[in-house]
Amino acid sequence: MKIFDDKERTDLKFANHLDDLFDFYDRSAKPEFAKVRNTINEWFDSYPDSEKSDLKSRFKKSFSPAFFELFIYQLFTKQGFLLTPHPQIQGTRKAPDFLAEKDDISFYIEAKEANDTSEAEASSNRKINAIYDALSKLDIPNYWLLIDKLKIKSIRQPSSKTIIEYLEKKIPKYISDTTAANIQLSDWGRIAPLVLDRDDVKLVVRLFPKSSELSQKESTPTIGALPGGSSWGYSEEDLIKNAVHKKASRYGELDKPYLICINAFSRLGITNTGVENALLGSLVDSWSTDIDSPILKKERAKNGVFYSGSHPTKTRVSGIFVTSVFPSNVDVAPHWLAKHPCGKMNLDFNKISLSHQAFDGVYWQPVSGQSIADIFKTTTT
Repeated sequence: MKIFDDKERTDLKFANHLDDLFDFYDRSAKPEFAKVRNTINEWFDSYPDSEKSDLKSRFKKSFSPAFFELFIYQLFTKQGFLLTPHPQIQGTRKAPDFLAEKDDISFYIEAKEANDTSEAEASSNRKINAIYDALSKLDIPNYWLLIDKLKIKSIRQPSSKTIIEYLEKKIPKYISDTTAANIQLSDWGRIAPLVLDRDDVKLVVRLFPKSSELSQKESTPTIGALPGGSSWGYSEEDLIKNAVHKKASRYGELDKPYLICINAFSRLGITNTGVENALLGSLVDSWSTDIDSPILKKERAKNGVFYSGSHPTKTRVSGIFVTSVFPSNVDVAPHWLAKHPCGKMNLDFNKISLSHQAFDGVYWQPVSGQSIADIFKTTTT
């Protein structure tokens, strides 16, 4: 069994905005996506046979979380761990994703994806992406379509057909007027845009000439630029905190250490500072109590995953692993592996090959080890 079956693929088109990831990877004939398919199939080949059917169905239903689960399986098996999917735990019918065992240690692993897209934004994005997909089919081979603004003003989906009909009527005159005026490339940015403003949608677009080389290529996209994003959703710190909160107590009191692995995606990126603040608490200024010579120092606010208020929290968790990995960045994906300073079940991080962080009360103290890329390279060369 394979995630992606062997078959002839001829589709060289770019992905649509509404494309399901699995469907796109499965149909694309582009070489870079053939590489993705081959990698995933190679990883899947070593996955336990009894679990393959379920994992394949989850790939088709929700690609990204299933990919992360397979990635975690590979990441730890490549370090010499034996991973058992969905081990039974006494006292609950729920099962974590894996039981990891090597030598004299064993621990549970839970894989969780976290992103900063709220439900409201996801709904809005679907409406917007449907319009983007319609716009990408406009027949203007010699021009880029630059979208300055697209605002949905109704809870209902605006008619893409009406939008296209409007642009198909306006674009020929737009092109004719600029051609007749012999507009130079440097002046195209000052040309008045095309504006469609209705009760349900506002769209502002411009055209910009493609180079003669790009105009002759059949595979170049129509849309050359999209509007800037908004600041909806969760902050970098909140999305990590929320992921831990949802998983920390899911299985009750455990008989082994428990590692939560989070694949975190934020439009502003995942940073050292963001992960530190999420797990340890925000870094704040504090003055010493010496009246004669007060000293400004740094302390952690008690608002992190590991500490909240006056007590350690989430102590059933032994550690947190955070990364931002997807099929095309495994060789450069960052990671953070942090030990809970007050976890009830101790996990010996020295038995894990990955570099990790220890906490000295205020700052991370890095402990050397391998990167994600190192783990995958050492077993494939």
